[in-house]
Amino acid sequence: MTRSKNHQIKFYVSDEELIKLKENVKKSKLNQSDFLRIISIRKEVVVIEGLDELITQIKKIGVNLNQIAKVLNSGSIFDFNKDLQKAQKELNTLWQVLNVLAQKVR
Repeated sequence: MTRSKNHQIKFYVSDEELIKLKENVKKSKLNQSDFLRIISIRKEVVVIEGLDELITQIKKIGVNLNQIAKVLNSGSIFDFNKDLQKAQKELNTLWQVLNVLAQKVR
């Protein structure tokens, strides 16, 4: 009888990864081969080029905003305080969203 699946793939995992893998296989009630095949084929891999650079740039913007905020909070300049606070809040929101996205992608 001919096998329908005739390619074998081998890879290495750490002790911790093996424990987690075995736990997940057991929960799935599948055999290890079926489990690995299903999660590797059905799961879409998303790669976002330049995400790390974008995050770096946003961090730099945040540092600049904080420096401006210190000057404004010192009482030297009064006109832009509300606008700066709004910009800081928006940047913080953007940063949180990008952080969540980056965690999902990696």
